[in-house]
Amino acid sequence: MGKKSDMRRFTRDLEREVKGIAREKIKRGGLEIECPACGSPMHASSGLNTCPACGKTTEVTFDWTNF
Repeated sequence: MGKKSDMRRFTRDLEREVKGIAREKIKRGGLEIECPACGSPMHASSGLNTCPACGKTTEVTFDWTNF
């Protein structure tokens, strides 16, 4: 890894791998968000989600275009 181009390739590949792992974890397990209606924390995955505090339904979609 003595060359500058080797380091850039290593960095690019590492970033791609980390982003891929993050995408898969979010797709499988969702993530914690703040309910847009009441502000309470809630677990959400892609699709329709209901806040346990206020009962409002929120649709969640993940935009991966810039990730």
